[in-house]
Amino acid sequence: HCAELPPMMLPTLVENAIKHGLAPLTRGGAVRIAADATGHVLRVTVADSGRGLSESSGTGVGLANIERRLAALYGDAASLDLSHNDLGGATAVITLPLRYVASNAWPHEHAVA
Repeated sequence: HCAELPPMMLPTLVENAIKHGLAPLTRGGAVRIAADATGHVLRVTVADSGRGLSESSGTGVGLANIERRLAALYGDAASLDLSHNDLGGATAVITLPLRYVASNAWPHEHAVA
């Protein structure tokens, strides 16, 4: 099955992880992407081993756009959560209702296998 994920949410989270978490570090780092479908809920996680969260984390345009789009599409049934992680960096988790798309839609920009 393929689960629906609104366009550009995953690339925005990955870009933020690289730009704000890893790019400032001379040592580089890693970005881990995972998706989990449990019951009627899809969780998409982007974690980095970067510099972690700061006081201004989550105040940018990209994350604000994700939050607005989630609210418009799913109401209170969806969320974007930011937290520190065991890698020393930040983790962003999108939680939304699980909706499947036809398997013949893959590869399509709004589907995640």
